[in-house]
Amino acid sequence: MKKIKPKILHPGSRIAAISLSWGGPGTVPDRYEIGKRQFEEEFDVTVVETAHALRDADWLAKNPEARADDMSFESSS
Repeated sequence: MKKIKPKILHPGSRIAAISLSWGGPGTVPDRYEIGKRQFEEEFDVTVVETAHALRDADWLAKNPEARADDMSFESSS
């Protein structure tokens, strides 16, 4: 598998939040929002959630295909 080197973050960059295993953002959304806000403020970026990033842990466990689909997330906006 070819490794992809991510681009350097710059002020105004948009990055994706993805939840491939436990589903923490959907299980403890308050903590996720605090971390998201802190990350955005510290690095002057915008965090964009993938389609299933905020789903709860049970849903993610039952839908591995949806989690895999999030790996190919592309934001058009």
